[in-house]
Amino acid sequence: MFQLSGRTYKDKKQPIISIRAKYTTFCGLFCFVCVLVYTSSVIFGNKNKLVAINGINGDDEDEIGVNKYNGDNNGNKIKSNSGKYRGKSILKSLGVGTNNNYFTQAKERRLKNRLKELEDQVALYTRLLDDTKSLKEEDHKSSMKKISQAEKEAADAKRLLHEQSTLKSLQSTNNNGKGDRDTSVLPPLKIYVYEMPEFYNKEQSKINPDCRHDYSTTWQTKYTLEVYLHEQLLKSPLRTKDPEEANLFYVPLYISCYMHARATNFFRANDMVQKSLNWVQTSHPYWNRTLGRDHIWTFTHDIGACVAPFRTMRHSIFITNTGELHDRSRAMAYYTGMYSPDYQQKKRDMSLPCYTPWKDIVAPPMINDQSLIDSKGGSKEGHHKRTVLASFRGTILTGGTWSMYSRFIRQKWKLLYEGDDEIHITAVHPREGMGSREKATKYAKTYREDFLNSKFCLCPPGWATWTPRLYEALLLGCVPVVVADDNALPYSRTLDYSKFSVHIAEKHATKLRTILKEAEKKIDDLRQGMKDVWANFVYNSPPKPGDAFYNLMWDLHFRSKTLGVMQGYVIQDPWVGSIEKKLDNEEDDGNEETERNDDDESDER
Repeated sequence: MFQLSGRTYKDKKQPIISIRAKYTTFCGLFCFVCVLVYTSSVIFGNKNKLVAINGINGDDEDEIGVNKYNGDNNGNKIKSNSGKYRGKSILKSLGVGTNNNYFTQAKERRLKNRLKELEDQVALYTRLLDDTKSLKEEDHKSSMKKISQAEKEAADAKRLLHEQSTLKSLQSTNNNGKGDRDTSVLPPLKIYVYEMPEFYNKEQSKINPDCRHDYSTTWQTKYTLEVYLHEQLLKSPLRTKDPEEANLFYVPLYISCYMHARATNFFRANDMVQKSLNWVQTSHPYWNRTLGRDHIWTFTHDIGACVAPFRTMRHSIFITNTGELHDRSRAMAYYTGMYSPDYQQKKRDMSLPCYTPWKDIVAPPMINDQSLIDSKGGSKEGHHKRTVLASFRGTILTGGTWSMYSRFIRQKWKLLYEGDDEIHITAVHPREGMGSREKATKYAKTYREDFLNSKFCLCPPGWATWTPRLYEALLLGCVPVVVADDNALPYSRTLDYSKFSVHIAEKHATKLRTILKEAEKKIDDLRQGMKDVWANFVYNSPPKPGDAFYNLMWDLHFRSKTLGVMQGYVIQDPWVGSIEKKLDNEEDDGNEETERNDDDESDER
């Protein structure tokens, strides 16, 4: 048996392990045993649960969780196949909780941290996007300013060209070398006639057989001025085919023809006007140049331009037969309601003006009855002796909506003067003389005999304020008696109506005998006045110097100058201009404030 022997050191025998080494070894072994015992007690001390640290828990590869190998999801105990290992005490010793809430809270913390990182990234990208957008907006504003400046320069150039062409026209003199109104010649005016599709004009005259200005009866021709003007302007020396040198633009719309071919349907007529306006606006750029102030429309129906939309066309020049200056919306509502119920409520507010005196023109109706024209204002009296003081033949109806008709003037006359020897009042049916040429001829003869036998011819309003009787009476030498308040008449700026007609206020309509007996004292002067002016109210084909066409062209010339379009700019309504100026200033202040705020935000970023 092997025995440890000592060693010899300096002739002395020494032991192999010293006492200190033995002590150290003993202590180490003792500690090892203690640790081994403690570890065994920790590992094998709990027989109920196994706690293990895993790198994978379910579907989350980054999660550290607790796997319950001996329990199901409901906490029921089951036999574990790996019940050899226990680790709960180890986790407790490390200060780590072992309940489910701990791992849920950890997961939530990680999600919150990740969400915060994403929010920071979104905020960063948002700031970058806003900066890029602001840069693009600045570039866009700069580009728009350049475009606006270019458009302004182009508009100025067009206005200059327009003004030069106009000044050249104005500098030209007429045959007498006069620059004032001289109806023996045409004015220095250039009119561009739109070449619209025939649907808006010629087709309508084909659909409606009465849409001809060459008929002999006034009730057929009184609305056909729109056809006559179109035909004459196409052949007139005033027409220009170059729109850039035009002073005015004529829109050849036959709206009266359109209405009468469709049972006077105001709804459809209004839509037709709007459709024609859309064509003008989209087909040519000239409407937008002045918002239509240099555009001419012809509305010869009883209600005139009330058949047109007001707000979009309120700047245009309207040639109309009615110069209504008073609000007749109640009566007009009744009238339009007979043909198109609720027209005022749904389509056109009749309280808005249908005639504006500073821009519109009242024209005589189209009269082509040669027997009237040949009388030349009474110059050819023949064998007629005027024995009747005054007469009226026309529609007089009462009851219902007709109570608004003629403002009850005709009805009062019928009550007061029916059967009177000096003042003859004859009521007829609204459609008497219509339906056949034989009826029309018979009625026209009777109607004309009344005028020829009377010294004064009464001209009250009907539904509209204007009436063709004024012009028929004037042509036949019967002094017109106009009984209508607030009504502008043709050429009233240049003709003195007091020299060839009598005007009676509506409130004095029942005092005819007293007023006309006084007017009879100057009947000769009134008759001479009719002889002097009758030619101004007659349209000829082709037009003749001094006739209605020449007068109408001079009125257009005056309108074009007073509206400012002949100088190449638009004179704006003062109150409209002040409001728009105020709005522009507010808009500029708002833009400056917005730019300052944008700059402040940019500095903060």
